[in-house]
Amino acid sequence: PGELKAMYIMGENPMLSDPDLTHVKHAIENLDFLVVQDIFLTETAQMADVVLPATCYAEKDGTQTSTERRVQMWRKAQDPPGEAKVDWKIICEVAAAMGYAEQFPYQSAEEIFTEMASLTPSYHGMNYERLNKPEALHWPCPTTEHPGTPILHIGKCSHPDGMGVMHAIEWKPPAEVPDAEFPYIFTTGRCIWHWHTGSMTRRSETLDAEVPTGWIEINTEDAKALGIQDKEMVRATSRRGTVDVPAKVTDEIKKGVMFMPFHFAECAANTLTNNALDPIAKIPEFKAQYLDGAKDMRIAVPVKGCDTMGLYELAKRNQVNLDNVLMVGLNCGGSVSPVAARKMIAEKFGVNPDDVVKEEIDKGQFIIQTKDGQHKGISMDELEEEGFGRRANCRRCKMKVPRQADLACGNWGVIGESAGKATFVEVCSEKGANLLDGAVTAGVLKTGAANPKGIEIRGKVENAMLKLGDKWRAKDFAALGEGKDRLKKIMDATSRCIKCYQCIENCPICYCVECSTKKSYLVTPGQVPPPFMFHLIRFAHISDSCINCGQCEEHCAMDIPNALFMHALQTDLQDMFGHTPGVDMELPVLALVEEQTERKRLSDTGSDQIFNIFE
Repeated sequence: PGELKAMYIMGENPMLSDPDLTHVKHAIENLDFLVVQDIFLTETAQMADVVLPATCYAEKDGTQTSTERRVQMWRKAQDPPGEAKVDWKIICEVAAAMGYAEQFPYQSAEEIFTEMASLTPSYHGMNYERLNKPEALHWPCPTTEHPGTPILHIGKCSHPDGMGVMHAIEWKPPAEVPDAEFPYIFTTGRCIWHWHTGSMTRRSETLDAEVPTGWIEINTEDAKALGIQDKEMVRATSRRGTVDVPAKVTDEIKKGVMFMPFHFAECAANTLTNNALDPIAKIPEFKAQYLDGAKDMRIAVPVKGCDTMGLYELAKRNQVNLDNVLMVGLNCGGSVSPVAARKMIAEKFGVNPDDVVKEEIDKGQFIIQTKDGQHKGISMDELEEEGFGRRANCRRCKMKVPRQADLACGNWGVIGESAGKATFVEVCSEKGANLLDGAVTAGVLKTGAANPKGIEIRGKVENAMLKLGDKWRAKDFAALGEGKDRLKKIMDATSRCIKCYQCIENCPICYCVECSTKKSYLVTPGQVPPPFMFHLIRFAHISDSCINCGQCEEHCAMDIPNALFMHALQTDLQDMFGHTPGVDMELPVLALVEEQTERKRLSDTGSDQIFNIFE
């Protein structure tokens, strides 16, 4: 049970309107006592210990202030049913029963409004006599002689200097981002026939006949890919729950996005939504969730070494469910930046890059094929010594055959007549074996025993690439220096930072809801270049898990070698603690901190819970 023991809810239905309804239900069930004051027995009222029947707008007198600041009179049209009472009278009676009758002596709604107007400067000039007119009054109305203010700003803003007050808000990405397990954006909203949780509108036969139940809108192309038909019952799943709901296949919604109205208890959209809050307005993130494709979908993905490592690191952080991902690993000798490749082809090969139809790295050479069928190759060693060739992070990579994937495939070791027509396959898991067996049974592919000579060649190629990785690590890390020399080089390079956040946004391991680099007490907002603390935070957060994918460097507008700095730190930590990121589900070094401190951090960050190491 939580610290909150009792709740008194008036006119709200959180069991349908709040995000993450499973969490809401659990929280309400943990209460010792729940009181609900409402006009109908809503989903929330059904869980209450006591229900206090209230009155609707037509059954009471009072006032209403609209969003245009107009204050209008409400006049009772009929008596309430049964034991229902007006809200203010219920509150007064409850207060009296608790011994606070003197503090709640009201006998009418007019008395309450008079007190409110006396305490609220913008209502000072309002009273029932003035409001009892068709035109009503708009606040601010500071005196009884004031006519009210139908238009607040005329010609200039109403502030003393005539200027508007603007507040700069730093953009914050959604708390969740698409991944292999939940690739579809999910958003919620209303339809024109129903209001909020449908407590009133769904009791109207006319309105309910127009839209009797909910649906999930799915783009036509997405539906085709998922095998979903219009009006078919599908199962939509997010990280928080599952809902069975009819599909509405339509071109009116963007591909990759799905929508549900939240009015309907039988297919409650907020079972799926996230309870992450806007940091300022504290509004839940109803508009950006991620679904698994509205069916119990599993996905197969081709992955290089760094891709595989990234998926494992995300799985440790509960961002990917590897049970639903089948990884087809590919041997990889590295890749070349498209910009660098065009320059290299023009300068080193003497060929117009637009005439090149194919590029590959094979047998230690970078080989191009032109439109007229010519092949040209230059040694990778020669190219890289001159500053061309593979990306810097690829040169240092030592994950050439990702055997932590389910299958490890590639052309290394394919020889003889099979060269160019087949792929070498290493089966690395039961999932991989089942996929291969299923494909053979279905007649999609044929398999055969690997050529022993091919196995030998595959091993030699891999070992050669690993030695090359050692060579470039030694060279790049030595150039960084050690100790204070290395620190100075890092500080000098990062002093060019413009805090564009591309290193963070493109890092597959950075996913936190509350990024510490955006906390004002750690990093001064608006300061460019940012203080070195900005970079220290990221080093501390990511260094033990860096997969050397190079994205932080590739996307840096100021050409800061972020990947080099992070990779050097990661290898130092690996040497010290023996932890290699991305090869298995072993937790990173920095997750294994003192338990009490970690528990407090998890509690403080709310939904940003990372490692489940205390179960």
